[in-house]
Amino acid sequence: MRSISHKPNRRDKLFSVALFGGQFFISTVLSLLIPSDVLTFESARIWVFSILKVAPKLLNVPSESLIPQVVIFYHATMVAIFIALVPVALFYGATVSLRVHVVNIRKFRSKSRMIFSFIISVGALFFAWLILPGGGYGFGRGELFWYSRITIFLGGFIPYWIMMLSLIASAIIAAELFFWSKKLPWLYRQ
Repeated sequence: MRSISHKPNRRDKLFSVALFGGQFFISTVLSLLIPSDVLTFESARIWVFSILKVAPKLLNVPSESLIPQVVIFYHATMVAIFIALVPVALFYGATVSLRVHVVNIRKFRSKSRMIFSFIISVGALFFAWLILPGGGYGFGRGELFWYSRITIFLGGFIPYWIMMLSLIASAIIAAELFFWSKKLPWLYRQ
């Protein structure tokens, strides 16, 4: 069997820059430029409380935080961006699976290995959700996510990147499992 290796094309590079670079750019703007009293604005308060219904523990910022309103607004916006990018990541992951593993899925990856990889990637997605959005700030631990503008700038985006990478990996493996289980003949050309 011949193999078709995947070489990143322009679309892959643009997707990576838009998805991860866009998240980092928005994270930078939010962490460094948002006013400290952002929740005094009615529209910002409505935005935060409507988004954080998904992750209500993010409203409980530890009292040691230097900028509690910025922390709440920052994480509400990052959760909203993640939710908005979920369909894009799932679609991209499924199409990468088609382009990368066109021929040799059966030869190099057994069904049990694909299922194990899927469980690991979905587990990483849930673990990343529990790190911050689902688990809150952990009774004052995790100062990287709430203490100051600099700490949010340096590490606030990390759980969102981990969730996005895990989501893309889950989509790739789910598509592989689907196509492998259907035994589509064009996947196994000699």
